[in-house]
Amino acid sequence: NHDLGELLRLVEDAGLSPPDAINDAASLTPFAAQVRYPGWGESIDDADLTAALELARAAVDWAAQIIEESASPE
Repeated sequence: NHDLGELLRLVEDAGLSPPDAINDAASLTPFAAQVRYPGWGESIDDADLTAALELARAAVDWAAQIIEESASPE
């Protein structure tokens, strides 16, 4: 599934609260198609690319933290 909005809803349905920094992660969904199908869609300017990378990093960092916490013995 490449629909990040749907994935965020599933995360929330599972009882997790994503940080505010990744609330706009659904805006990254179009980038999946653009990367997978070069030449499809609009070109990405440097500002949009930088913002997308920062958002993606925040999402990955948060997910890694959740995984690490769940793997730690209590």
